[in-house]
Amino acid sequence: GGIVPPPKREPLTLSGAVDYFYKQKPADLGLSGASMRDYQVFALDGAVMVDGIPCLRMNVYSKDPDTNTNVIAGQYLMSGDGVQLYFIDGDGVVHDLRD
Repeated sequence: GGIVPPPKREPLTLSGAVDYFYKQKPADLGLSGASMRDYQVFALDGAVMVDGIPCLRMNVYSKDPDTNTNVIAGQYLMSGDGVQLYFIDGDGVVHDLRD
């Protein structure tokens, strides 16, 4: 198991990055559940540098069943080529998910 990096390719589009997240297993992203269909994935504007690598900012939300509102489930940074994937924990610390 685990997250398998996509083959080296052209830079990801925002929609391509979102599609990539939906194809993952939630457990590989540190999320619960059996399917990413239980979540909503949004690409955010702007890029963030991690170790000199420009990364797309991605937020994953679950739906609160009582209020029917989005609840942040995870914040991620993905390199523009899709090779690197990082998780930002609740303290703002960046963790490499592919280590």
